[in-house]
Amino acid sequence: MNTEYEVRVLEINHDEMVKKLENLGAEFKFSALQQRYVYDVKPKQEFIDIAVVIDANTTKANVGDLVEFTVVVVNMGDTNATGVNVFDKLDSKLKFDSFASSRAGITYDSNSGIILVGNLDVNETVILTITAKVIEMGEISNAVNVTSAENDTDKSNNNGSSDNVTSLPVVDISIGKVVNVTVVNVTDLIEYTITVRNNG
Repeated sequence: MNTEYEVRVLEINHDEMVKKLENLGAEFKFSALQQRYVYDVKPKQEFIDIAVVIDANTTKANVGDLVEFTVVVVNMGDTNATGVNVFDKLDSKLKFDSFASSRAGITYDSNSGIILVGNLDVNETVILTITAKVIEMGEISNAVNVTSAENDTDKSNNNGSSDNVTSLPVVDISIGKVVNVTVVNVTDLIEYTITVRNNG
């Protein structure tokens, strides 16, 4: 509900009052009919807006390679957020290797997929890095979601996904050649055996 404050200019520092009330979200107006200065104070609209994006360092990888996912979380609102959690459950074709954060104290549970960020101040950004080993062939996807203890006023940027990573089979072709003799005479037959093997 809006509230009106009557201000008598001769009794106070008018500029100081304007500044204080404007900080509360007040709108200044002069009532000619009432011959007084009136500030229409509207409650300040505070909001939480946590955004998340994710990117992979490659779109193709061999089985056995390490893939790095970078998750960026930012508070785009005008109020500090608390209880910020990021959910990033790794694809079954990946095995967790390591986790790093741009801010100390942030932890990642690879079993549950939960990253405990905690508090996130206005305009604060944290960068999270998850490294995983490719253990199976196929398409690898990775999607993230962010939540906070407060109600997020814009949920459209609470989710993100990286480009799929195509996991390729490991091919390791080797070739060998042996001869059946080391000393021969003219007109003797020599036998070479060539072996080709896929060690992948």
